[in-house]
Amino acid sequence: MIGTVVRLRIPIQQASPFIWGGWVVLAIYGLRGARAALEHWELRRTLALAFLVTVLVLGGFEWFGLFDYLGSPNQDGWTCVAFGEYLRLYPRGTTGGLSPLYQYGSHLANSRFVESALLALFIPPWSSRVDTQMMVGPLLLIMVFAFACSMAYVARIISNKGLKNSHDLSMLLAVFGGWFPFVLLANNYGNLSILSFSPALFGIALDRRIVGFARYCIPALLSAAAIYIYPEMCILVIAAFFIAGTGEFFSGAWRQKAKLWLGVIIVILLLINLYLPDALHIFSQQLAISKPLVGGRPGNGFAPDLLIMSRLPAALWGFEQIAILDISTVTAGLLLGCLLALIAVFGLVRAIQEKLYTLALFLAVTVGLVTVMIVSKHYDYGAYKMLLLGWWMTSLLVSIGARCVWSAFRESEIRIGAILRVLIAGILFSAMTLWGNQQLAWMKGFNYKRAQPLREVRDYISGLHQVVGASLSDPILDGWMVFELRKLPVWYSEYNGYMGQAHVLPFMARSSVPQQSGDYLLVGKATLAVGKVVWSNGLFSILKNGEGSPIATIGKIEAPNGVERVDGSTFFWLGRNPAVVSLNSTADQTIFLHTDVIGGSSVGDWSNPVAIEIYIDGVQSDRLDISSQTTHSIRLNLHVGSNNVVFKPAYSGGIVPNPNGDSRILIAGIELRKLEFFK
Repeated sequence: MIGTVVRLRIPIQQASPFIWGGWVVLAIYGLRGARAALEHWELRRTLALAFLVTVLVLGGFEWFGLFDYLGSPNQDGWTCVAFGEYLRLYPRGTTGGLSPLYQYGSHLANSRFVESALLALFIPPWSSRVDTQMMVGPLLLIMVFAFACSMAYVARIISNKGLKNSHDLSMLLAVFGGWFPFVLLANNYGNLSILSFSPALFGIALDRRIVGFARYCIPALLSAAAIYIYPEMCILVIAAFFIAGTGEFFSGAWRQKAKLWLGVIIVILLLINLYLPDALHIFSQQLAISKPLVGGRPGNGFAPDLLIMSRLPAALWGFEQIAILDISTVTAGLLLGCLLALIAVFGLVRAIQEKLYTLALFLAVTVGLVTVMIVSKHYDYGAYKMLLLGWWMTSLLVSIGARCVWSAFRESEIRIGAILRVLIAGILFSAMTLWGNQQLAWMKGFNYKRAQPLREVRDYISGLHQVVGASLSDPILDGWMVFELRKLPVWYSEYNGYMGQAHVLPFMARSSVPQQSGDYLLVGKATLAVGKVVWSNGLFSILKNGEGSPIATIGKIEAPNGVERVDGSTFFWLGRNPAVVSLNSTADQTIFLHTDVIGGSSVGDWSNPVAIEIYIDGVQSDRLDISSQTTHSIRLNLHVGSNNVVFKPAYSGGIVPNPNGDSRILIAGIELRKLEFFK
């Protein structure tokens, strides 16, 4: 339904009351059968465990607030939130003359949209102060819970087929361990929303309780939903249904199975008729950008250990570099990876013994695709996607293998059985501990956890009732403040992160924004600035421009070796090429830029002078000798507007390789410490 609404260019806000009414009707109808179903103790226990593991893996939302937690800083999540807010108010395809947030959303009009539209749809029709960011927590809660329940369902179906496994362990491994937490780190809600479909379709294909027209309708509905949600990955998800059915296809019942498959395909095509052109466009678009062997592909570098053969046994199980029990993660991950692989092999052998060859076939397809991504494509993000989509089967096989070893020995060999049970429990506990440590380390490393400071800025600026400028060099803060200030007159000195990409900037240039910044300027804690502070909340400051108190801020930094953060300060390395620092000033004034400068490890001859020449708007203003002094105060004469300060290395000696293997040329490092008025 939601796909049709967006496809017909109806704003979500207008359709929301009708869809919510439909949900209420369906909920009332569903409650009629839910009471009888919940009388079964095992079902209640399964649902309780599914909810518990969901809460566990989404711990940040419970700790920092379900409606307030910002989650991972990866900007796919912010993009989904921004696009959802756009779809809530505007027909898809509307562009030009919008505020920056909505203008950014307009450039996504031809991309997949269901996860973003769901964020908009979750906003109650009667609410006035709820936005799509507040709906991220509820959406993730539902998606993770759906995956947990889907995993419990397929584990139960496999058990009914004679392949015993622990349903609880299968669910815990699938949700809390391995690759599933990585989808929360990646902040890709599209990936997350489609994960529950694959195990559900696999189980449905094997479930003998589904008869009649439901055999066609249920898999077709799920498959059509998968196409709407994630067109470029839906083939691998829908394949689970057909792979699970191949066992019967070759057992003599091929005519009935062929009839079922044909009927399902026909129903799918009927359901996606309106969306099919969009789906094909998105699929071809993603296929085109994933072809290059190096550079330009989405997500490159997300899971780099997958391309390092010595770390592959650990990396295949999602183990990263976090210390556990005083043993390096590389060593612990390698050991645990090999042991988990051995347990999974036991599960695979047991599946083959029970003639459930479809499990082996699904695993073979996953392994083949992962191999292609690693060996042929050298694409770690592509390999991660394949591992993620197949993680439920890997978890199931580990559960089957653990159950197999756990119950392999009879009472006459109880001592051996006890030892093996302790070993199995130790392996699984250690793996869970390592996975849990990784997730905790990720959450601790997120610089910005709550949306409340952002809303404080919004509330203060709305009370000024005038144009405010914003200079935010941090791409995360820049993105979230563009979101929070979407309804206010704000002038932005620059756009960073996803908004600052070359193909997006032409869209942003068509935004409806004030022509100048006004007397107030919003800066973040990472922005070096001088001026009169009139408001601050620790994360942001608002400066006021006035006679005798001008404002100067550091804006965009273009450094060929990249810009880093060191001890809370901005830092960059100079190589052979210069770096350019933009300073914005509201008046003609003189300021000091205080810096710390260090020599780089690429300098091969320190007998040659090593210095940095400073140019401002093409005129040399200073020269820093870094061999004799590390702290420098650079005097800069600024004019109104933007001033380009160039840091040019002056070194003619030899270059040597860096001891740590860094391929960059590192002649001098510059840490920007402070801006100060000249007195």
